Amino acid sequence: PDDWLNLNNLGGLIRTNDLVTQKLKPNLNIQLKGANFRTNSLGLRDRPVELHRPENTLRMALLGGSIEMGTGVETDQTYENLVEDEINKENLFSEFEKVEIVNFGIARTHLPQHIARIDKIVPDFNPQVVIFTAHSDEARRVMSNLYRVYVDSLEIDYDYLNTLFAELNLPRTVDEATFVRALKPRINEFIGWGLNHIKEKTESMGAVPVWMFVPALDEKPTPE
Repeated sequence: PDDWLNLNNLGGLIRTNDLVTQKLKPNLNIQLKGANFRTNSLGLRDRPVELHRPENTLRMALLGGSIEMGTGVETDQTYENLVEDEINKENLFSEFEKVEIVNFGIARTHLPQHIARIDKIVPDFNPQVVIFTAHSDEARRVMSNLYRVYVDSLEIDYDYLNTLFAELNLPRTVDEATFVRALKPRINEFIGWGLNHIKEKTESMGAVPVWMFVPALDEKPTPE
C-alpha cells in the first residue's frame, strides 16, 4: 500500500558514519506498515530494558533485520517476545529466575552491521548468549548491503573489509550490478570472516554464540 512507508521516511532512524550504519530513535511511537511501532528508552524495538543485566537473569542478545525487529506487528507479537514469554512460561532455564531476550534487530541491517554492533553496542548489555541470524537468499542480501556501505563511503574499522574493498578496485560511484559481479566470487569468504568475527567476539565476552537461520516467506533459495 502507498501508506506503507519505511523507517527512514518516517524519521525513525539515526544515521551513523560507520559500519553500525543506523540506529533506532529512542521512545518512538509511530505507525509502521499497519501496526504500532514503539521503541524503548535505549532505542531498541523491545519492551523496557535496563542496560545492566538484572540479577538471576539469563540475558540473550538477538542480532537481526526487519524480521527480528518485527516490521508490521505489535511489540508483543515479535517472535523474540513470543519466544521469551514461552521460555519463561515453561521455566526452561530453571536455574535463572527469568530469561530476557534483548532485541537489536533493525530493518535493512545484515551481517556487516551485526559485526559492528557486536563490537560497539552489545557488550554494554552484558549478555550471556548472542544469537545472530541469517535469512533466505542471504548472500544476495549481504552483497546488496555491502554495496550501500561502499557507495556511502562509511568509516570502516576493519582491515579485512578495507582490503577487500580496495582489491575490488571500483569507483565509489559504481552501479550495484557491477559491484555485485566483482564481489560475488568472494562473498562466501566475507561471510565466513564475519561469522567467525562475531563468534570470537561473543566468546571473548564470556557469552555463548548461536547462529540461527530464519527463513523468509518469499520462497527465495538459500544454498545449503
